[in-house]
Formats: sequence, structure tokens, C-alpha cells
Amino acid sequence: ANKNKNLQLNASVLENLLEIAEQNDKLADQIHRITIDLINSTDLENLIIKFHSNLTNEFKVQHSALRLWNIGKKI
Repeated sequence: ANKNKNLQLNASVLENLLEIAEQNDKLADQIHRITIDLINSTDLENLIIKFHSNLTNEFKVQHSALRLWNIGKKI
């Protein structure tokens, strides 16, 4: 009986780990898509639009803020 309980516990732990791994894969894919999209931005305005759009569409973020420093020197 104790062995059976341990097997059930191990199966539950493995199932949980697989679920977490699938969530991590999904997150990695989302971050990759956003990164590629931002890299392909044509200018700062386009980057900001894409940034907020991706947060809304990929991560369902309703409110966000983007803070930039010293952008005049690099553009």
C-alpha cells in the first residue's frame, strides 16, 4: 500500500513538472516572437507600438509603462 502511494505521488510530481515545462516552453516561444518583432522595428515609435502591442496580445497585459533614458544620444 505504501509503495502504491509513493508511485501515485511520483506520478503526480512528474505530471506537475511536465505542466511547468510546457508553460516554460510557451513562455520561451512568446519571448522569442516578441524579441524578433522588436529587433525588426523600423524606428523608436514603431518599437514602442510593437512593445505595447506584444505585451497586450502575447501576455494579456492591460497596463504597461516603458521608460527610456538617453534615447536622443543614440538615435
